[in-house]
Amino acid sequence: MTFPPLNADENAQVPWPEPQSPVEIRQSIPPRQTGDAERQATTSSKKSSERRMTWKDFINISISMAGAQIAWTLELGYGTPFLRGLGLPEQLTSLVWLAGPISGLIAQPLIGAISDASTSAYRRRFWIWLATAALVISTLVLAYVEAIASFLVDMFSHMEDWNPDRKKKVSHLAIGIAIACFYILDFALNALQASLRNLLLDLTPAEQLATGNAWHGRMTHAGNIVGYTLGSQDLDKWPILKPFGKGQFRKVCLLTFVILSITVAITCLTQHEVAKERSANSEGGFRDVINNITKAITKLPKPIRRVCIVQIFAFIGWFPFLFYA
Repeated sequence: MTFPPLNADENAQVPWPEPQSPVEIRQSIPPRQTGDAERQATTSSKKSSERRMTWKDFINISISMAGAQIAWTLELGYGTPFLRGLGLPEQLTSLVWLAGPISGLIAQPLIGAISDASTSAYRRRFWIWLATAALVISTLVLAYVEAIASFLVDMFSHMEDWNPDRKKKVSHLAIGIAIACFYILDFALNALQASLRNLLLDLTPAEQLATGNAWHGRMTHAGNIVGYTLGSQDLDKWPILKPFGKGQFRKVCLLTFVILSITVAITCLTQHEVAKERSANSEGGFRDVINNITKAITKLPKPIRRVCIVQIFAFIGWFPFLFYA
């Protein structure tokens, strides 16, 4: 038994002795990482912390879906009245709108497989820019299709304005150019939306994919609201649009072109892809593209296959409602 020293303070607190375990516990200390292992761990921790996306990041990466959806409303909401106004028979409009299913069947899997096989740091954004350029050109041509057709007829036929044959030629040429532009617009839109979805999958962390898909859905519906609201306005009374001529459809095309260009620029300039290494099993070229498409078709899981079947029948009922209701 130990006694306190003679000059010790009687009111001082005496620390409670810690219990001693009869068994000595030894903690294993992990070896210190040095060299490449330490740098690799530091890099991976930085990537995991940097890849966490904020709501601003989600807006930047998904805002292009709003611009693309406004372009869809241009076609779905105003395409049929525009073609009917040019003189296209009602029975032939269904052949024009075959462009949507055909382009979706071809463009989306093809562009997706080609960009998947690429190792470039611009494998998604290249197709986004290319599809946007095609959309801009086709939209501007649609805005001035009658003036372009009239110019071409006057250039090659030299007919007088009062000649009824000239009016027929202008009408037929305008219809042909418009149909071609709508087909280009459909293929470009499918390529754009497929590339935007692939970009989201590439850059979004796995635990935030549900949030990213939700932001894509929000932007899609926001684009629908903006697109149909523009059509309900009397755009001929907007002073800023008066220098571009008359016509509601023309003004909607011009606004679609501006909004699409701005939203795509925001996404492409704020997102940065990383170049990937070519895998050892990669054969390179078009063979990789065909292999990716074949595997996706033949090895599709049953739940996803059922979803695709449901989507087929849903679109069978939805598209006639959009175009003919």
